[in-house]
Amino acid sequence: MKNRGALWAGMLLIVAGLPTPAHADADRVTFQNGDRISGRFTMATRDSVSFAGQVTGNVTLSWKDVHELGLPSDTIAVVSTRHPGGATFAAPVIEVSGTDLHLRTTAGQNVTSIPLQDLVSISRQAPPNAPTAQGYFSAVGGTFKIAPESIVRATQKQLSLAGGFDLGLVTSSEEAFHHQQTSLAVEASYTDSKKAPAAAVLTELYSGNFQQNFYLRHVDNASAWSRDGLYAFAIANYYHNLSLGVNTAQSYGGGIGWDGDHGQSSYSLAADLRYLNEDLYKPGKPVSGAEAGFTEQYSYTFKTSGITVGQRITFLPVFSNSHAYQVRGTAALDVPVNRNFSLDFSVLDDYVENAPPKTLPNYAKFTFSLKYVISAPKKVH
Repeated sequence: MKNRGALWAGMLLIVAGLPTPAHADADRVTFQNGDRISGRFTMATRDSVSFAGQVTGNVTLSWKDVHELGLPSDTIAVVSTRHPGGATFAAPVIEVSGTDLHLRTTAGQNVTSIPLQDLVSISRQAPPNAPTAQGYFSAVGGTFKIAPESIVRATQKQLSLAGGFDLGLVTSSEEAFHHQQTSLAVEASYTDSKKAPAAAVLTELYSGNFQQNFYLRHVDNASAWSRDGLYAFAIANYYHNLSLGVNTAQSYGGGIGWDGDHGQSSYSLAADLRYLNEDLYKPGKPVSGAEAGFTEQYSYTFKTSGITVGQRITFLPVFSNSHAYQVRGTAALDVPVNRNFSLDFSVLDDYVENAPPKTLPNYAKFTFSLKYVISAPKKVH
């Protein structure tokens, strides 16, 4: 009897040491050393993966220990700092390679790479028959900045305090278009600089820009993560700049654009047609009529540091007056401090060809700013 008891105990030990059979639809983690666990994926951030193992129970895993995460029965939502609107992936396999995550579909045809440092969250989506929150906005992201800036106007240099706010909204409507995005940017600065024996030198700049993009392809799949392709947009702009002699410049119109986002590079091209109503300080002549808008933008983000460098150029010629046009160029450097804060240095040069007499056609400013970024999406009901 003793021998029989020892035999059963040995068999139990052997069975306990064997891997537990996984269900066909179970999620699985494959570690760098080849070990595997099966269970249910919960969520992930840039630092860790939460997983409910069939044998291990709830565990928190480090990405550096994970080689592959397979989610055959899940649809997940992936949100990053560069894409606060996020994207969804059905039954993906996530491979960890150094500092990047590579997501591919079951067929393996579409692969999307995301730097770990840009990742905000990966979460499971509710099944199709589950009740979903209703609302026009599905994600909100934006940036607020307040900063000192140095303005070069004539031969005088001024130091002013400026503030800016831009807001991005991703709509949940999929009736007329598969994807929409709204952006609103507002900036204001004012300086009263007295330098004896000269009179006061005033600088005012107020601007507002509203743009509604209508992306012409679905983004709820891996291949459309970068939103490559054409989109239509409507735009409204307000601009006031005392240094350039511009009292008010209002424009309204629409056009087409193209976005690209691959790896660390991001770029866009856009062209539009607007109606312009420009009022200049006297003795400048007001301008009204049709104008075109051409915009080119490029940025690059370094993997290890997260530092982003970029540039943007906009050209606005007026059809009825060859001497009435505006060129605006911007170069920027963004250094992240943590998930929400970053330091930003930017150079803006604004040139107006038809600036009135006693004003300068060129306006330049250098800005150092501390930016707060709303990176996590939230529901608005």
